[in-house]
Amino acid sequence: MRGMWRCSHRGGMILGFATALAACSAASPGAPDAGDAASANAADDVATFADADTTPDAPRPPADPADASPADARVTPDLAPDLAPADAASDAELAPDAIPAADAAVFCGPNGLPRFGPELTADLVDSARRLPSCLDAAFVAIVPAGATWTFRFAGAPPDLEVIAYTPHLFLLLADRARWPAPLAVGAPIADARRTLSLTVQPAHSGELVLVATRTERAAALDVQVSVVCEAGCDLRATRFPVALVHGYFGTDRFFDLLDYFHDVPHRLRAAGFEVRTPTSNPFDWSENRAAQLVPQLDALLAETGARKLNLIGHSQGGLDARVLVSGLGFADRVATVTTVGTPHRGTPLLLDDLASVQDFSVEYLTDVFNPAYPDAADVRYFSWSARSCGLLDLGCQRETGGEIADALLTAFHTALTLRIGDNDGFVPTASMVWGEHLGSVAADHLDEIGQLADPSFEGDPFDHRAFYLAELDRLAAAGY
Repeated sequence: MRGMWRCSHRGGMILGFATALAACSAASPGAPDAGDAASANAADDVATFADADTTPDAPRPPADPADASPADARVTPDLAPDLAPADAASDAELAPDAIPAADAAVFCGPNGLPRFGPELTADLVDSARRLPSCLDAAFVAIVPAGATWTFRFAGAPPDLEVIAYTPHLFLLLADRARWPAPLAVGAPIADARRTLSLTVQPAHSGELVLVATRTERAAALDVQVSVVCEAGCDLRATRFPVALVHGYFGTDRFFDLLDYFHDVPHRLRAAGFEVRTPTSNPFDWSENRAAQLVPQLDALLAETGARKLNLIGHSQGGLDARVLVSGLGFADRVATVTTVGTPHRGTPLLLDDLASVQDFSVEYLTDVFNPAYPDAADVRYFSWSARSCGLLDLGCQRETGGEIADALLTAFHTALTLRIGDNDGFVPTASMVWGEHLGSVAADHLDEIGQLADPSFEGDPFDHRAFYLAELDRLAAAGY
């Protein structure tokens, strides 16, 4: 009864969706060469701040900031977890008069790059941070847009300067002359502790870079760092922006009225997260759809200054994300790929559509697509599967808390159940598993995105709004 009631509220668009799903099509076009896809994975990744032992060579900066693409942002800073004076020996060997006075701070840094210390978090109180001699020290904080954070450095020497930058700094990290404009500059507080204070209100959620610069050669120094959230303290943020990638028959918003991920994007943004909903052709090959995402995601990287993105793809959107990473050279710009209800290993039903002849068959996905788009080594892959139940399958309903496949999916659900077993009315549950499997939810293929305009009935076992909020919290907690 629940599925039938919902059907009456889903209108002509869903009927068109069901009709399109039921259609069979002509033969598939050739898949990309697997060797080309593999070569796209050769680009090195940006080291995360947990990789504290690497000290790579400084990359060559782009000729002009206006010409710099997001791929140029693959700058790996020299990382030291506690900014202990690991370079003390080399400092001691250098006579003071051997250091050019004008470039003293840069000269002492390995490769001329700042060294990054531990991440700064809200409510940090008098945490000791060591500033090595004659060296730029940098820190990162993950700050939500709409929040106001104040950073205080107590015990600061007279020559210390602390400046906050957006993540755009990473793009030109090796070329100090072209660093971006400061977001905020520290100012001294008239107190006995010699405290510098700076307050930031970022326009975008995510990484914020604080650079502490000493202009005179001196011994390594400990300062006490405190961080206070002044406003928007209930807001949250992931390190990297999130792109929600729609699936088959999808768009960002239907008729500019209804989100594909129903009632999700604005809720995530209201919680503080940096979220976008790029769009591609509703009916097309994943290769073509992924290519349409490229300029939109590049624009997102340029706007926010982020080094990478988190991709969450529903249904075919998960396949699009995999093509983007392994086929279109985005492995260096994507931190994670999370798929929900994605047919990674196909479906035994003929679900090709007339417009694009996209092949979702088990044979094509298993034998052609998956070998062509292997996982990128430095990207984390996560997946969620789903299971729904037939109207008369009371045992399944008891196990899933009362989940019943929508009436529009009943025919597909029944056919898949008889042929292969558990499914969400569109994709076999086992086909959705890819990378690190996070679990299975009690939902059909439409429930997974709250469509269409699902009001979340009382007793509905799946709350898609809470699901996506929890997903971003999970990514944030994992450091993404």
